[in-house]
Amino acid sequence: MKADEVSHPPLWACRPLGLALALMVAKTVMAAGQSELSLSAPLALPALMHDHLLVVTLFLMIDLFVQLRVRRGGPEFEAVGDRAMWFLLAMALVWVGASVPVAAALGAPASLAELREHGGVLAVVQAGASPATLLGAAVAVGAGLVSPRLLHRAPSRRVVPVAIIVGAVVAVAGPIGRESLSLGGLERDPFAVIIQATWQGLQTITGP
Repeated sequence: MKADEVSHPPLWACRPLGLALALMVAKTVMAAGQSELSLSAPLALPALMHDHLLVVTLFLMIDLFVQLRVRRGGPEFEAVGDRAMWFLLAMALVWVGASVPVAAALGAPASLAELREHGGVLAVVQAGASPATLLGAAVAVGAGLVSPRLLHRAPSRRVVPVAIIVGAVVAVAGPIGRESLSLGGLERDPFAVIIQATWQGLQTITGP
């Protein structure tokens, strides 16, 4: 097969994979700071990543929806939609990076209510900031920004099967690992805890 005939995964699929990689790096840094949890345990990483499947899938659906909508407007609208999703990814990665010092300070990713109880996001980030956590946060953010471009240039026949296999392993082995390992709250997704807290707040306001 000629080089120009090799198919490449679309960016709308690579951006969610970049987010997943950033989350994986962040969780690795978090776990490295916890003496109770060893990443050498066979099911440790799938257990830590299990909660991220929903968020990464949601990001994938949003990216795909935006691309399908803007495609009707021509190349100019496609460029606008592409920039919008890069911006959304960057904002998500900022929160992923912030979750590293937050976990160092509080022991696990926290909801907005929990962060407010400890003085707010900035105060908690400052409390958990150290050379190791800041470096880990920077690596996670960098991985999330750079990897989509690299994956987009790779052949689809390599990227797609690996992504499916890794996702399946996390989906199947993750719950088993969560039952058998003491994760100390590190399995919590930094986005999911906010979504859950917001949903619970809405339920409290609206009543049964």
